[in-house]
Amino acid sequence: MSKGFSAVYVLVGILVLVGIAGGTYFLGRQTLSLRGSAAILPASSPTPSVNESTSSADMADPDLIGADWKTYTNTKYGFSIQYLDEWKYLETPTDVYKTNNPQVWFGSGFPMPNTDSRAEVTIIISKEDPSSKWNPEYFENYKSEPVKLGNVTGTYITGNNKITLERKEIAIIIRSKDYYFEILPANFDEESLKRFNQILSTFRFIP
Repeated sequence: MSKGFSAVYVLVGILVLVGIAGGTYFLGRQTLSLRGSAAILPASSPTPSVNESTSSADMADPDLIGADWKTYTNTKYGFSIQYLDEWKYLETPTDVYKTNNPQVWFGSGFPMPNTDSRAEVTIIISKEDPSSKWNPEYFENYKSEPVKLGNVTGTYITGNNKITLERKEIAIIIRSKDYYFEILPANFDEESLKRFNQILSTFRFIP
């Protein structure tokens, strides 16, 4: 074999080695690049840890639990309740609304004085047990069930009033310390009662 051919073989061998080394370097850079991009996640799409948990409050629909509502707190009688942001409240008696017992009204507006109409949610506070007004003999389809409000159990009463031409009635009666609380809705359509029960679920006694 001539020296010319030997030089050619050597040159080809060198080129092959250079090509292999270059290809290996290029592939290595690509792999590192891909690994690096997989480790960087957009801030808007974090990957949660396996051990992370979400509380029921975080998962719940704010409209159902009143998360965006106002909170009314009454330190004299020791309770709080949430109500719709667009509603207002009124504490009675006042010069215009001369109620026999202390009451708190919640609603978008309030009834005319000296009428039997109520605010959308009415809380009547009394030292006397109002249960006698809700005796089963005054109602048809009478139903009385326990209801849990915070850490206190009350009574949820429903029925059709015999005196007022089968008008539906609902009352929640609970007791805390020296007082009874009678909570009443004004309207009995499905949407109003759903809202009433949502508001009722936020009622809490406070120390």
